[in-house]
Amino acid sequence: MDSIRKWFVVYLKGVAMGAADAVPGVSGGTIALITGIYERLIDALSIPETEQIKQGFKAFFNRDYQKILKLATALDIPFLSILGIGVISSLILVLNTMNFLLESYTTFTYGFFFGLILLSAVTLREQVYLSGFRRKVCAASGFSIAFFASGLGAASFNHSAPLLFLSGALAVSAMILPGVSGSLFLVVLGQYSYVSSLVSDLTSDFTGLLLQGRLFNFLSEIYPVLVFMSGGVVGILLSVNLVELALEKYRKASMTFLIALMVGALRSPLIQVVRATSGSTGVLSLAPEFSLGALIGGLAVFILDRNTADI
Repeated sequence: MDSIRKWFVVYLKGVAMGAADAVPGVSGGTIALITGIYERLIDALSIPETEQIKQGFKAFFNRDYQKILKLATALDIPFLSILGIGVISSLILVLNTMNFLLESYTTFTYGFFFGLILLSAVTLREQVYLSGFRRKVCAASGFSIAFFASGLGAASFNHSAPLLFLSGALAVSAMILPGVSGSLFLVVLGQYSYVSSLVSDLTSDFTGLLLQGRLFNFLSEIYPVLVFMSGGVVGILLSVNLVELALEKYRKASMTFLIALMVGALRSPLIQVVRATSGSTGVLSLAPEFSLGALIGGLAVFILDRNTADI
């Protein structure tokens, strides 16, 4: 019973991480840090040693299932699997909700994102270190990259396979970074609304497949999702050891860069609102609705920060 309870808790932590990463500005990595699984997650995602890989292949070809199970436990694969199920189930639910909000309440939702990003950066301000020329360069680089990429992403309707692959690599890699939301990169690259609509459509088509056998719709929707997920898998495998090294040896410079990235990304929700409502109404008339969304988003981060500060 204790074992079931333990794995259920891991699942719930995955749910919390997925929900956090589904909204720009809130970090799944921060949730992992808060709930005490961050170091275990990084260790589990790290590339196995050469000897472990050899043992795995040998056990597989010899059909030594007991040894395979023992090796899987040593690599913490059960933990990653349960956590991953929690993350994915939560992502699907929250992204479906976000897709509805983006379609029905565009200005309010982007205002909400703005508030989330702004207050997340404010709460992490103590981890910004500007002493020394190199750290100032890190801050300026992070801000500039996000600021200019936000403009490029918002101006483009390109949802090609290479861009989706890159977006998946950046978004999923960011999940393991404390302080940076994976979906923040999707907003910067102008892919957030598209990816959330893909998830919503795929969910609907999967239901249609089960109930009515409509296979064609499901296959047409799953291709871009698979491209995005492939990018995520490649991204996290390539970045996890680099992230671990950066946070261990260059933590101050790394965190300064990441938080500056968040500040630069504040441009994106503003541009997205202007683009989404272009020609339909005056920009100034959208300010009250945008501000209300930003206030609620900021309040959400404030409450989260106050309730997790002592953990």
